[in-house]
Amino acid sequence: MNAQDAEPYIYADNAATTPLSPAALEAMMPFLTDAFGNPSGIHRVARQAAEALGAARARIAELLGADRADEVYFTSGGSESDNWMLRGAVQRFRDLYGSDATPRIITSSIEHHAILHCCEALEREGVSVTYLPVDGQGFVRVEDLEAALIANEQAARAERVSNCADAERDLDCTDATGESAACRPVATSAKDDGEHAASIASHRAARKSGDREIAGGRHGEDDSAAPHPPATALVSIMLANNEVGTIEPIRELAAVAHRHGAPFHTDAVQAVGHIPVNVRELGVDALSLSAHKFHGPHGVGALYLRDGFSIPPLIAGGAQERGERAGTENLAGIVGMTAALDEAVRSLARNAQRVSAARDELVRHVLTSCGGARLTGAPCADAAGAADGHAFTTLSLASAVAASGPIRTAATSDHACAESASSEARTGSEANPAVAVVAASETNHDAVASAAAPETNPIATAVGTSEANPDVSLPGIAAGRRTPGRLPSIASFTCDNVDGELLVVLLDRAGVAAATGSACSTGSTEPSHVLTAMGFSPSSARGALRLSLAESITREELDLLKQRIPAAIKRARLMSGIGA
Repeated sequence: MNAQDAEPYIYADNAATTPLSPAALEAMMPFLTDAFGNPSGIHRVARQAAEALGAARARIAELLGADRADEVYFTSGGSESDNWMLRGAVQRFRDLYGSDATPRIITSSIEHHAILHCCEALEREGVSVTYLPVDGQGFVRVEDLEAALIANEQAARAERVSNCADAERDLDCTDATGESAACRPVATSAKDDGEHAASIASHRAARKSGDREIAGGRHGEDDSAAPHPPATALVSIMLANNEVGTIEPIRELAAVAHRHGAPFHTDAVQAVGHIPVNVRELGVDALSLSAHKFHGPHGVGALYLRDGFSIPPLIAGGAQERGERAGTENLAGIVGMTAALDEAVRSLARNAQRVSAARDELVRHVLTSCGGARLTGAPCADAAGAADGHAFTTLSLASAVAASGPIRTAATSDHACAESASSEARTGSEANPAVAVVAASETNHDAVASAAAPETNPIATAVGTSEANPDVSLPGIAAGRRTPGRLPSIASFTCDNVDGELLVVLLDRAGVAAATGSACSTGSTEPSHVLTAMGFSPSSARGALRLSLAESITREELDLLKQRIPAAIKRARLMSGIGA
């Protein structure tokens, strides 16, 4: 930092990455020094590593609300998890249904570039991708997803008909009820024909009953129960947007996808550790996360895959991760990620209240003191008034459930996860103290119970109240309430007549780390794809500012932000020759 830069320096770019927590560092140290074993070996040192790996997997599964520990696969981070999911879903589709059927993916127009750029690459490889629009606050509409799924079904039906050869090829273009949709070879015997019709009837009965019917099980399994390929290979919608903080209605979106036979993945990288995330409550088949977003180490993450739904590996090689993801596991990183997530989940209610209160105060100040500044994304709660035509909105807990679904922290069976962990670990009589770093005792439910109570309103449980959590308030900052539909820490704006990158440079010199949007887009001259998808003009989108606050923000830091941000916006306008 240069001598003229302001002190203290305030880090307000936690959506890009977070500092490593002391608990995570402490948990990692044994595996960076003495406990250096490779979990794939069979000797004592390797067995200790395998036990620690199994304990970490069980705890991550428990914190996510997974039914089994072996539903969690460790990766290098969110980008790998997202790419593995997308490419794996496409390859699974092709393995099951052959090259004649076009794999179709549905995603949103505001996804992280890990999703969007992978989808663009897949389009060049013959995959059809639909990019759903969002509304002005960044929400994906359930009806838009349903329309896209129906459009895919119509396209798939037309494709099957067009792929049908004429009668000389001995093919039949009608299904068992006479509908021209399921191009299949004509049955060679009455027995085959009867079995095939029964298969179709069974498939349709499952669909009609509302079961979560997703064609195909684990890759390589028999899929003869499906009369023809499903229309959509995958739906992938992020849980929370990394630029504006909007939380999507994932439970409702996943339910619609499943009604149409499509598996559902959510990129939860920006959400895990900051809002309650329970894969069973969300109803997803797959979920991506990354440790460095919740005070874990860089370079490690995970992909949750629901039991019964699997995809081919992205990385070929050894038999690590039960043969699904090759490469020696980053055990120190995995243990650090587990410790960080455990700490984040246990502190979730307290942190959400503290940081959302600071965020709301900061938003109010920026909007009232900076003409031409507008809040982007879902509304902030705790309204004191309106500024520049933008009204704050106070939303009730009832609307919270409607907006984002009853996603809550896991309250799962320790016994089930412990069983899976013990089956992964090598047998041996030696005591392994390293396992204690990441594993709770077999009867310990305290960490999860502190963040979830199935008997109560899940949103209220996650957020809490100042009466229930008397220690959540910061000195001088009233306890807040997590805004339904918006991440607690993100305050995002567009500023008229301001270049966002210039503003970030000026803020840096003024002692504030901020961003214009996704850190992965730094250096791009294009306006934010998220803001343009939300309806902002390119010129407005170029004036974007994202502030993502730390849970540990102090009164002094908040007051300094309230001073430095308006001053930097004014200076940016003056330097642009436009004036304040």
